[in-house]
Amino acid sequence: MAADGQLLEDIVGSLPRSEFAFAYGSGAITQSLSSSNHGLAQLLPSNSSCTSLQTSPSDSISAPKVVDFIVAVNDPEEWHRQNLEIDSNRTHYSAFMRTLGPHAIAKLQDAQFGARMYFNTLIPWRRSHRMFKYGVISVKSLEYDLMHWTWMYAAGRLQKPVRMIVRNQKLEELNQINIQNATRAALVTLPEQFEEEDMFVALASLSYTGDVRMEFQAEDAMKAKKIVCGNLDGFRRLYEPAFRSLDNIFSRQSRSSSKFNQAFDVESRTLLLSGLPRAFLMRIQNSICSKNGLRLSDDYQSRSEIARWIAMHGPQSCRSAILSSVKGIVRHSSLQQSLKGTLTAGFSRSVRYACAKLIAGRSSVGKLVARSLIV
Repeated sequence: MAADGQLLEDIVGSLPRSEFAFAYGSGAITQSLSSSNHGLAQLLPSNSSCTSLQTSPSDSISAPKVVDFIVAVNDPEEWHRQNLEIDSNRTHYSAFMRTLGPHAIAKLQDAQFGARMYFNTLIPWRRSHRMFKYGVISVKSLEYDLMHWTWMYAAGRLQKPVRMIVRNQKLEELNQINIQNATRAALVTLPEQFEEEDMFVALASLSYTGDVRMEFQAEDAMKAKKIVCGNLDGFRRLYEPAFRSLDNIFSRQSRSSSKFNQAFDVESRTLLLSGLPRAFLMRIQNSICSKNGLRLSDDYQSRSEIARWIAMHGPQSCRSAILSSVKGIVRHSSLQQSLKGTLTAGFSRSVRYACAKLIAGRSSVGKLVARSLIV
């Protein structure tokens, strides 16, 4: 069961002030379609595959969810210092990291390893059955990830509906760029005709492509579809501005239809791709070169030139290369961030993680613990 808004605000309120904070994941957002949710079920298209994912009310509340947060701060060292000075928050950190202090914690957070985040995990919320975890990232690093997809970690979480706790106009505007880029990338992976549901599943899948949690079975293989089916209206609201801005490239077959058509000609593909971050386009270009044994010239290329070069290799080549590029970014950042998490979690939590990894996929409790530790 997803946490209520007051609980989310109370948890964030127990931490030092942040510039931006949001809750994400199944502890904050409904991620499955309960059979008791008749209203949502009636809104689904008659051919929707979401109906096959309905869960009973007892399944949806069988285990308390860990509530996940990300907080963005201007000065990580000062923020961690203040957090350590709060008696009830000192134990959020492992004994080892507490001993090292806020300077070392901030250095580890911003190290050239992982996704520029520091997670505290498996924290009990006062005397309730709830547990939470939170990741701390600098505002500067979050801005960079939203614009350039360097790690696609915090940016990946913001490509799905979240619960905003502390709002920040500039970061939310940058996230609109992130959302539009996600729309562009997802369209490249889809055929000329597709269902609305397929589009949202493609969007939700981006940040899981290559995620080591999937390989460790610490996440449900149907995760992306369940996220979409549990919050279809949330995806519509989040992506409606991006859909409108790209209506010259793809559109609904009719106003009431759930089916979309997109243009596949080189000019439309070039226009679609040219909006993506330049570094990401270069990854796609290098993937195509590597697969086909091609060699690039050393001359500088603009984004539009790279986009046209990619588009001219055809839809299937583009699709394969973009998925490979996303996988490379997500796998690298999620693996390193997970390794960083085992360091920051401390010995006892690391042991619990190792045990949970063996039973993850078979036990919902094991998935809960593993997911909390593989951040």
